[in-house]
Amino acid sequence: MVTKETTRILPDIAIPPGELLQETLDAFNMTQVELAARMGRPTTIVNEIIKGKKAITPDTAIQLEHVLGTPAHIWIGLERDYRLIKASLKERERLSQQVQLLRKYPVAAMVNEGWIEKHTILVDKVRELLRYFGVASLDEVKVVHAAAFRKAKGKQASPEALAAWMRQGELQAEQVPTQPFAAALLKKPLPEFTALTCEPPEKFEPKVRERCAQCGIAWVVVPHLPKTHVNGAVWWEGDHYVVEMSLRFRWNDVFWFTFFHELGHVLLHGKRSVFIDLEGAGSDSSEDEANEFAANVLISKREYTGFVRAGRFSWKSVFAFANDVGVHPGIVVGRLQHDGHIGRDRLNGHRDRFTLKRKDD
Repeated sequence: MVTKETTRILPDIAIPPGELLQETLDAFNMTQVELAARMGRPTTIVNEIIKGKKAITPDTAIQLEHVLGTPAHIWIGLERDYRLIKASLKERERLSQQVQLLRKYPVAAMVNEGWIEKHTILVDKVRELLRYFGVASLDEVKVVHAAAFRKAKGKQASPEALAAWMRQGELQAEQVPTQPFAAALLKKPLPEFTALTCEPPEKFEPKVRERCAQCGIAWVVVPHLPKTHVNGAVWWEGDHYVVEMSLRFRWNDVFWFTFFHELGHVLLHGKRSVFIDLEGAGSDSSEDEANEFAANVLISKREYTGFVRAGRFSWKSVFAFANDVGVHPGIVVGRLQHDGHIGRDRLNGHRDRFTLKRKDD
């Protein structure tokens, strides 16, 4: 919650309350020595307060009220504001040293998506990024989002952009109520998920989100950012998983393959790591296993092998085969293109392109 206190505009100069104290003494024709005597305090203490070297404590504020008549809460407020402004100016100087890091982050894209507020002053841009990531320094982004930085390979993915995308996934996932994860529960709806490939986004999206939540998965779709080259990611969060997808390629076959790929990580690889599906990031055993899982769930190996062996890839045969196995024809086309059985320009009319509603639509 933003409060009036957090939106205060602080002065650019920190004025110690001791200056007002000295002005008050001058108005009373009172010396520092006399004030100290009336307060029963050493003169050096009064002098240090006036010079801003020593803070006005509640006890001192009460003594000043007795001697000078100015309410104690006024002195306490002046001291508080002085320390706050002083710290704010110091913080501003610290943040100014991080301005050069702004160029690494897709600030404009994040503003366009509504993830952060727009600012014209560079230091305020840094402060906004710190608020977004929930860190005190941009240097800490690498620590908090180590997985994103470690995985940023392939098509020269920007680690900072990838961290920003994953952070948005975290924030959106926090708003998804989920049950504790149970692998047994996730295996049951796999055929249901496969059947949903034939449905339009407005029908399958709420069903996927609900069924995933029941199994212990917070499923979120986050717009991709420039230089992320990311299709999806999955990680363990407390007692459930987060599956984040970018919908970077709006082809339905890519979308569904990515979805089942991430579920493959959940079922096959457990909580041991954060998995990030980046284009051109190469391959390892876990990625190969997740790929095989996704391919076989969408179309069983036996059925796909038989279809390929027949060698008939007309639009009619593809449509008929897709209908037999219970998936959208685009899934079959995408598989055939990926495996090199048909060219990338063949049968694209069977593939759909779509967008999903954003959370605030």
